[in-house]
Amino acid sequence: MSEQLEVSFPGGKRVDVRIRDFEITTDQPVKAGGEAAAPQPFDLFLVSIAACAGFYALNFCQSRTISSEGLGLSMLWERDEKQPLRAKARLRLILPPDFPPKYRDGIVRAMELCAVKKHIQNPPEFTIEIPNAIADMKLPVGTAPKVTIYTTGICPYCTRAKQLLRRKDIAFDEIRIDTDREQMRVMLERSRRHTVPQIFIDDVHVGGFDDLAALEVRGELDSLLGR
Repeated sequence: MSEQLEVSFPGGKRVDVRIRDFEITTDQPVKAGGEAAAPQPFDLFLVSIAACAGFYALNFCQSRTISSEGLGLSMLWERDEKQPLRAKARLRLILPPDFPPKYRDGIVRAMELCAVKKHIQNPPEFTIEIPNAIADMKLPVGTAPKVTIYTTGICPYCTRAKQLLRRKDIAFDEIRIDTDREQMRVMLERSRRHTVPQIFIDDVHVGGFDDLAALEVRGELDSLLGR
């Protein structure tokens, strides 16, 4: 089972993360250049430990119809001054006044099931990849992608790009940005470039005419087009 998280950078030192239907906002303190408008990413790590343990304590009570009124939990995170990456989490559970003594050990065992804690004890493997969108985009043979080319009326490289595509019998959508300022804005947003042509195969940005011609010379254009 996998979980996809999407990260965005809305400005300043903020880093926001979307997980399913939730948007999690983080920021940095003022001394680190942020606005202290939201917790730091590491704060959320600590919160996840306490919240997970708290959930198991609460669920233990609810599943046994034990009142959770008066239930409390706090966590003290103690760092080793000499080895900052070594730390100890001290969880302090306050039981409700009428909590049955026979369940004291049971609620502790329940909290030990915390999924966050178990993942810390069995850490995941981390990898960082920088994909090459052009090289990685290999369509199955026979699949026709959508080719979009942003152009202007007086652009020799636009003409050459269209000629190359037509020579290969590749259908494409031409969008003139000199007659539609909104499409110019869209092109700038998609490509981060101000020159034309700008060519896309589906949502993958190929670049300009030189980039398109280079793909053809290397024999990579056909595979990108599902041929």
